[in-house]
Amino acid sequence: MRVVILLVSLIAVPYIMWQVMRIKGNKNITALENVQTGKSVSIFEGNDYALMDVEEYLVYCLPGIVDMGMDDEMLKTMAIIMRTSIYGEMYPELVYQSPYAEEGGETGLEVATGTDSAMYNLIRNGSCLVNEDSLTEVRYDKSELMDKWGGSYYTYMNRLCSAVLATKGQVICYEGMFIVPVYHQVSVGQTVSAQEIYGKEIPYLQGTDSKEDITCDGFSVTQVVDGLRIKKLCDLYCEQNPAAYVDYSKDTSGTNEDSSSADDETKAENGRETTAGDKTTEKGSADNVDKNTNKENEINILEATEHGFVKYVNVFGKTMTGQTFAGVMGLQSANFHIDQVDDGYRIITIGKGNSLGLSLWGGEAMARQGRTCDEIIKKYYANVDIVDMAQ
Repeated sequence: MRVVILLVSLIAVPYIMWQVMRIKGNKNITALENVQTGKSVSIFEGNDYALMDVEEYLVYCLPGIVDMGMDDEMLKTMAIIMRTSIYGEMYPELVYQSPYAEEGGETGLEVATGTDSAMYNLIRNGSCLVNEDSLTEVRYDKSELMDKWGGSYYTYMNRLCSAVLATKGQVICYEGMFIVPVYHQVSVGQTVSAQEIYGKEIPYLQGTDSKEDITCDGFSVTQVVDGLRIKKLCDLYCEQNPAAYVDYSKDTSGTNEDSSSADDETKAENGRETTAGDKTTEKGSADNVDKNTNKENEINILEATEHGFVKYVNVFGKTMTGQTFAGVMGLQSANFHIDQVDDGYRIITIGKGNSLGLSLWGGEAMARQGRTCDEIIKKYYANVDIVDMAQ
């Protein structure tokens, strides 16, 4: 009898828990379906068009950028970030400044000056309809998520719905205008400024400490690649993309010759940088620069930023940007050190992504330390406000 009771319990308890999560998940999904902010996305589903409120739309886009192992505060953080991005795409004239805009092409700088502006009030009180095709987010439908998550579907949907509902209408603003909330996976131990990466000053994208990132598995990756293989990969890419090889002397005219040097306080011997807790990490390319572009028989870094992001690299007498080279070689970031060894070239890559904006790893570490989504956002985006557009 006891064995029978035990077996029944083992079957019944998980089923009851699943039913509870299903009811909670459905309740939150229904709550979101009833939200009406006046900001809608036109989607094509089931051979027909339908309107979906931006808050509900968020729930079906978030699975593409979050890990469901994230802390609840980090899920809220990502909900605010994605909502800000969508609002910025809905109202591009109210984006304060984008790191991706062409020179002179920034939008919104003279349209509004703060939260009392006419345009700002129009967003808060007015309606907007956009076609899904004009947005950059990727939406999953219910069947795709059920396949993706299996028996965890209702548990995960409940968490995502809770994150969206808890932050309903909240967006990130700088001087009353939407920011472009860029983020990356793992920084180099510190996030960097838009000036360093894109050569333009954006006040809300400044560098900040993120030392938790050095604890991430895969923070530093070392590989040795045969030189001939590197040459063939680069040549093949440039055959398909002729502009990939650049004129270094032309592209670097007027650049700061000191851009590859770190401050005296952060320089370290032998190309290594000391971090908290007596840990050391590879500095990347900042101390590995050789501006000789005539080396047709080897690969060398020509120019790098203060924190080691490669700007230009010589590939057997031809020049590539660091970002292009990283893409061709499948590196996890453009912050790399490269030198010649017996078996080819040793490439040491630091971080994952461009270290600009929010670090997902650093933000998650803050959340697990009990910090709120507001605190996470305001650490990684300088002098911003979190504004509730639903009020």
